[in-house]
Amino acid sequence: MPGPSPDWWFNPDRAKDLSDTEAVIAWHARCSDLVDWLLGAAVQSAYPVFAADQMRKEQNWRRDNDKDWEIAPQFDSLGARYWVQYRRSGGTEWAVLAMLFPMAEDQAETADGLYNIWLVRTLNCVASPAEYAAFPTAYFERSTRDVWDAGLPKPDDLIELLPPRMQDAMIDQAARGFLARKTAAGYWHRKLRQVEETPQDLAALAAMQRSRRDDASYTLNEMRLMFVDNMDALADLLAENGSVQYARSIDLLSAAHLRALVADTRLPQTVRVNLARVAFLRLLALGSIREAQAALRNYLALYPTARFDAEAAMAKASEPEVKLALAALTMPLSVRYYGHWAWDMTKVPGFGNYFGTVGQFSADLPDWLRTGGGLQVDVERLLQVGQFWFSQKGYTERGIRRLHDRRMEIALPVPRFVGFPPQGPYDPGVPFGRLVALDELGRLGPDTGLSQRLSEVVIAWADAGSDTIPEMILQQNGAMPQALRQIVQLNRYRTRGDVGGVFAGKAAFRLLHDRFPLSAAARATPYWYKCTSPYCDR
Repeated sequence: MPGPSPDWWFNPDRAKDLSDTEAVIAWHARCSDLVDWLLGAAVQSAYPVFAADQMRKEQNWRRDNDKDWEIAPQFDSLGARYWVQYRRSGGTEWAVLAMLFPMAEDQAETADGLYNIWLVRTLNCVASPAEYAAFPTAYFERSTRDVWDAGLPKPDDLIELLPPRMQDAMIDQAARGFLARKTAAGYWHRKLRQVEETPQDLAALAAMQRSRRDDASYTLNEMRLMFVDNMDALADLLAENGSVQYARSIDLLSAAHLRALVADTRLPQTVRVNLARVAFLRLLALGSIREAQAALRNYLALYPTARFDAEAAMAKASEPEVKLALAALTMPLSVRYYGHWAWDMTKVPGFGNYFGTVGQFSADLPDWLRTGGGLQVDVERLLQVGQFWFSQKGYTERGIRRLHDRRMEIALPVPRFVGFPPQGPYDPGVPFGRLVALDELGRLGPDTGLSQRLSEVVIAWADAGSDTIPEMILQQNGAMPQALRQIVQLNRYRTRGDVGGVFAGKAAFRLLHDRFPLSAAARATPYWYKCTSPYCDR
């Protein structure tokens, strides 16, 4: 149950605000330690600690003095309540729950003492099942506090005792906490030398995590990319970790930069093939025919399997742009590094689906990507800019929704730490912002992007090549009807984009059925589409 506040089931001041159901649960909590414990665990799970600052009487955010930050009294009372329960009963379960809440100095000393006891018993293999379960939590909470108090965590052998997920979480927490304190504060307070040290610090964290598993986490690697400002360093990072870690950021590069990565033989073949395909499609969408021809040659050289279909399609036309358009229709159509036919990188575990699926099925770039807004959001969420000043714990989008469900107001600050574009010498943005090809990306939306270019080229070619009866008869089983069918499908997720004053999908559909009614493509295309759902191109 949400309840009107974190301590709703035992705070007498809240009794009058409880619903009938909440009142019944509160009565059971007074009678049952188990119910009381479960409610406390649920509160800590549902409420990001940073939200505590929103519940204090004075809710003004003081950016320049984090000493003004205070834990809400409700969370103080919860932590104190469970320490009392532990001292009363000696139950390990109460101590573990108490450690999840912010602690006063004496409480932290008690927690450290328990940690040392559980550590010795765990190392000597004499811990009880409860102590084995409690030790990772105590270690994690203690390490998290050390990160915020002293910077980078000290690598030690004890981390090997933690479950793998907790190992990763601790190092990710270190990256977030360290960067939020050092990097964001460095920008805000103009300590740019402090910011310049960040790439080395992140590399140290990645090495620490990689020593315990095959690679560093997506979150940590994406943070490292934020501090790359040249293509040589970017290529080094991709060669080190594999491009799947950086798919969203790769989409922000120019076609020329993508082609430079294609030439890097350190990258896996599959990565270079995908980069070559995206570079070709972007150059075609931008109308750079010569560069697109060269990029297509690179793609076919790297991916001989695609050569037969592409060359067979290009043989159906004589004009260079039509040849390129027909070749494009033989491959996955997306100017994103990962399109709808592959894993959608907005759903990477541990990173969150921040942008939903808008643009996921499109051949063009969604607005949040082509405007650079995606990088801004990534920067804010990866580095916990703003959120740091409220808490050492971070938050999730789901947690924000729960806060609203519990009738708690949230007023996040507007960060001055920008992702892109730079705002001058005092707000330069993350270094990666210098590589973002914003002008080029802006031309790859639904109005002027790949879908529009292919629609215009194919419709004009099919119209000019079938305006006489002999040509119409000859092309019933030719390449034109199939190409028109693909244009109808390509426009399925578009909301706009006309050819000759008619929506492109409708224009292709009309031409297909007027000129090629006997074709298999016409029979397979009974409808044309214009998107009206939230998944449409924007």
